[in-house]
Amino acid sequence: MKRKVQEVEAPEVVEVPTLDKTAIAEAATNHPALSKDEITLGGKKYKIVHLKYDDYILFLTLLAPLLEVAFSQMQLTTTPVNLDVLKVISMCGTNLPQLGQIVLSQTQSEITIEEVKALCPTPFKMAELVLLQVKHNEMIKDFGSFFPQLTEMMTP
Repeated sequence: MKRKVQEVEAPEVVEVPTLDKTAIAEAATNHPALSKDEITLGGKKYKIVHLKYDDYILFLTLLAPLLEVAFSQMQLTTTPVNLDVLKVISMCGTNLPQLGQIVLSQTQSEITIEEVKALCPTPFKMAELVLLQVKHNEMIKDFGSFFPQLTEMMTP
C-alpha cells in the first residue's frame, strides 16, 4: 500500500527588527523624553511622539489631498514618493495650522492653533513640523504596505 505524501509549502521567513530597550520603552509608553524626533520652535524644543488614534484619523483626513496624489503616484511606479515641503504647502496649505496643532498637542495638550501659528511663522516651518510627524509615525511606509495587501485581497 502506497502512502500519499502531502506537499507543504515552506513557511515564509520574516525578518524581525532588533529593538533596543529605549525603542521598546518608547513604543510602549509614547513618552516624549524617549522620542528622538524633535523640532525647535520659538526657541523651545518640542518632542514628536506617535499620534493618538483619533488624532491620527483627523491628521490623515486633513492631509488627504496630499496623500491622494502621493499614493496615486505610487501605484504608477514602484519608487517611493518623496514628500517635500512645497508639496505639503501646495496640497494642504490651509490645513497646515490645524495639522501643526495636532502634532504639538500630543505633548502640549492646551496649545491653540493661534499659538502654533506664532511658533511657526511661515508655511515652510509648519510644513516641516507636519512632515516630521509623518516621518515619526511612518505613515508612508504604512500606506505603502497597506495597498499591496488590499490589492492582493481583491485579486481572485
